[in-house]
Amino acid sequence: INKEVTITIKGKLYRKIFNHDRFKGTIDIKGEVPTNIILDKKQVEVVFLENGGSLLFGDSSYGTLYINKDFSELSIIVYEHIESGRDNAFYSWHPEDGLLISGPAKSRKEALNISNELIGDLLKPLE
Repeated sequence: INKEVTITIKGKLYRKIFNHDRFKGTIDIKGEVPTNIILDKKQVEVVFLENGGSLLFGDSSYGTLYINKDFSELSIIVYEHIESGRDNAFYSWHPEDGLLISGPAKSRKEALNISNELIGDLLKPLE
């Protein structure tokens, strides 16, 4: 999928001295997005981890967010819901065919460059 979307981030960033930084607010994604992207105008919480990534939570686990320090570039690994167990839901993402939202970018190549820069240490370069 190679579609153009607009992402608006509004909220507050909480810097913690002895704990993980957190963002609370909304991440609004507009454009031609798959129906499983349900973040629009919903309150989310982002917990920033030491590896540079962060977990993105809404009503359920949505994916992993990678964002630079000034919030000017981001990549979101969008989890695919694969199964619900009795007490747990299971999600998956694979570099070969998983959904990834990155920006700002005017082309797939620019989006991949941003993703490789932000996520690079965890994955082999995406093509």
